[in-house]
Amino acid sequence: MISILAGRKKGARLSPCDSPSVRPTSQRTREALFNILAGGRLDCVLEGGFVIDIFAGSGALGLEALSRGAGKAVFIEKDPSAVRVIRRNCEILDCAEDTHILTTDACQIASWHFDVADIIFCDAPYDSGLSLPALDALNKAGGIGADTIIAVETRRKEPELSGSDFALLDSRHYGIARLSFYKLS
Repeated sequence: MISILAGRKKGARLSPCDSPSVRPTSQRTREALFNILAGGRLDCVLEGGFVIDIFAGSGALGLEALSRGAGKAVFIEKDPSAVRVIRRNCEILDCAEDTHILTTDACQIASWHFDVADIIFCDAPYDSGLSLPALDALNKAGGIGADTIIAVETRRKEPELSGSDFALLDSRHYGIARLSFYKLS
């Protein structure tokens, strides 16, 4: 069972996504991610901020951010069963008015009609190589700004984003997962 770890909705249980194309972020990794963001080293805005959850799955990362004080969240997910779970989880947390779900392929985003993100969570399927194409598409569409912090979860053995417009700020391992933090270079 997935639950919100901290903030206004701490302890709320979320519906899991049973789609074979979705791999949820472990609770330990999610907790580490938010501890890093709250630690001050990355100079990010969570309180009142705008977050984007790419390859959103159940929406747990974006919903955790809302519970911890983010003002708005956009979830990008193309799997129809995952989209239904995100909607259900937004209802469970009573935050539908603070969210928007884009049912689209994250690598095919051509236009952006929202604000520039303060924080982006990018949790592509492991070993898919989709993180960089999705972030490139979002950057070209106008969703990433100079101050945006980008948190990317990959399998530990996967290479960092390279040859791209993104500068690595920090990288840490948690079991088989790696959390890497970037800004535009």
